[in-house]
Amino acid sequence: MKIVIITQNSPVYLAYFLDKFIGLISRDRHSIENIIVLSVCVDKNLLKETRTRYDFYGFVDSCVMSLYVLWNKLFSFPAYIFPALGCYSVGNVKRKYKIPEYKVDKERCQSF
Repeated sequence: MKIVIITQNSPVYLAYFLDKFIGLISRDRHSIENIIVLSVCVDKNLLKETRTRYDFYGFVDSCVMSLYVLWNKLFSFPAYIFPALGCYSVGNVKRKYKIPEYKVDKERCQSF
C-alpha cells in the first residue's frame, strides 16, 4: 500500500510519532510516498499564542511545553546533519527515511 502523510509541522510530539510510526511499517508491503506539510492556518501573533497556551496548560505546564519546543528546535539542526542523534522535526524524519516532503503555503491551506 502506498501511504501519504498529511500534517502540520508541530515541534512538540510529531517528529517522535512519525519516527516510531514509519519505523513500524513493513517496507516490503507498504511505502511512504510523501509527507505533505501544511503551513499553520492560524493568524495569531506570538503574544496571543503564548496567552492561549498559558490559559490551556497553566503556568507550570506551559513552561514545560515551551522548554520542550525549544529543545526540539535546538536539536533539529544538528540531527539533520547527524541523523544518528534522532528525529526532532519532520525534516529529520523525512531525511532519515528518504521521504519527499511537499509544503503547502498558507494561501493554499485556507482553500482546503
